[in-house]
Amino acid sequence: HYIYIYRGKAKWVIDNKELESGQGQLVVIPAGVPHSVERIGDMPVEVIVFTSPVSKESDTVYLEE
Repeated sequence: HYIYIYRGKAKWVIDNKELESGQGQLVVIPAGVPHSVERIGDMPVEVIVFTSPVSKESDTVYLEE
């Protein structure tokens, strides 16, 4: 996945490594790598996601806390 941060700030865990991103940054997540994201602060996080090949709904697993 290529994820462009349009607005806001986010904390990512990608393959057990933590990083923070903000407006104008691009986050790259290799295929098959476990990852999660959470908002930093009160402002919503708006992103544009590019994937190739097209992912199916069954490719995503949402975890609840």
